[in-house]
This record gives sequence, C-alpha cells and structure tokens, in this order.
Amino acid sequence: MNSKKAMERGPGPAPRGDTAPTVLLRDDLHVVDLGAGVMLDVFVNVEGRLTTFISVDGQLIAELRTAGHA
Repeated sequence: MNSKKAMERGPGPAPRGDTAPTVLLRDDLHVVDLGAGVMLDVFVNVEGRLTTFISVDGQLIAELRTAGHA
C-alpha cells in the first residue's frame, strides 16, 4: 500500500477553529479533518481491511491497522 496516497487531499483543510470535523469520502479513502491541522484518514484496501493514518500539519505521524472490515 502507498502511504503517499493517504496524504493526498481534496481542497485544503478546514479553517483553524472550525468546530465540526470536515469529512471527505473518496472511493477507498475517507478523510476527517479534525481541525488545528490534524487529519485522520481511513483507507479501505481491496480486501476490505482498514488502515488509519494520522497526520498533523501534513506530516504523517502514524499508520495503524484498524480492526474491522468495510
């Protein structure tokens, strides 16, 4: 799997101070902008397994295998 794909985004992040998370759904990538530069990406691979990516200000902090299937 390509970690770079998880970092690809649509339009820029929500303005800082925005209280509601912004959610972007794109085929196999679900992106939640939590504000303050924190992004949570959930990637669904071809087998339906989930991987979560956490980034702060565009820097990948962690890649976590997530329990469950899509």
